[in-house]
Parts: sequence; structure tokens; C-alpha cells
Amino acid sequence: MTKYKVNFSVLVLFCVVLFSISACAEERHCAFDDLRFKLKLVSCTPKDGLNILKLAPSGQPSYETNLENLPTYIVSGDDLGLVLKAVGDGTQSRYNNFIELPYPEAILHYDDASAAAKLKFAETGWKLLDMKDVVYEGQGGEEGAGVVCTTLEKQIYSNYVVVSQCNAFYEADISDLKVLLGSIERRN
Repeated sequence: MTKYKVNFSVLVLFCVVLFSISACAEERHCAFDDLRFKLKLVSCTPKDGLNILKLAPSGQPSYETNLENLPTYIVSGDDLGLVLKAVGDGTQSRYNNFIELPYPEAILHYDDASAAAKLKFAETGWKLLDMKDVVYEGQGGEEGAGVVCTTLEKQIYSNYVVVSQCNAFYEADISDLKVLLGSIERRN
């Protein structure tokens, strides 16, 4: 009977070590998973040579139906075509393949952002791929709440990184996104 206990103990130890090694290996495949500036890591998915990080505002519930808590996505890989294909360009109910806008039936306007809004990211060193201004219908059919969705891309060494985020576009939101972009650059 003790022989079986020893064998069982060795098997359990082997499984624990194997699980730990595979968990550590998966963590290493997720670039940028240590970014913690006002965001928490929700998921990290290595897929088809890409790393896909989903981040949500820290200290707040992660409700994707709440305009203030829409997730931020960071997609990276060594093939720009694959990265851009993964992000996609969506439709009116989806900003892109990752960010689904809540309450699409209540969207009053879904337009390209203004040139002035786009200029806010001109000096970051990141290429602006897309920027949409989304306005929801408020009381009595008037304009209500809105978000600006932004997708930026940059080659960092041999890796291509695309960051996609929707926010209220207040100065603090713009500043926070710029800090995130800077953190990604400094990390490498």
C-alpha cells in the first residue's frame, strides 16, 4: 500500500511541476502583461503567433455594457498583416473585432473623429489607424453620452503593436492613453 502512496505522490508532484512550467511558459508568451497603469489585466491570449491582451480600468467593475468601463486591447506580433487582420475594422455595432460598442440601437452618430481630435496623438510616435467619434442618443432624441475610439500602431524592434481603446476623450483620458503608449515603448 505504501508503494502506491509513493507512486501517487510522485505523480501528483510531477503534475504540479508540469502545470507550473506550462503556466510560466504561457505567461512569457504574453508581451506587455505587466502594464498596470490604471488598468488591470483581464485576459492574455497567445493565438496564431499573436499576443492579445484585454485590459480593464482597475478599481471598477469590468462591465462591457458601460461606456466608462470598455476594455482596452493590445495586440502584438511580428507580422503586421496578421495583427491588423486580428484587430479588424468592425461595423457600427463593433468598433473593431475586439471592442463591441454597447447599446448599438441607441447610437445617434458614428463618424470619423475630427482633425483636431486626431492631432492629439500626432506627437506620440504612434501611427493613428482609426479614430471614431460615437455619440449616443440622450433624453428627447438629443445628443447624449459619447466615446471616442482610437486605434494606434507602432513597430517596436521586430514586433508590431496595436492598441485599441474607447474613452470619453477628456484630457485625463487622452493623457492616460499616452502614458500607456509610453509604457509599452519603454518596456522594450
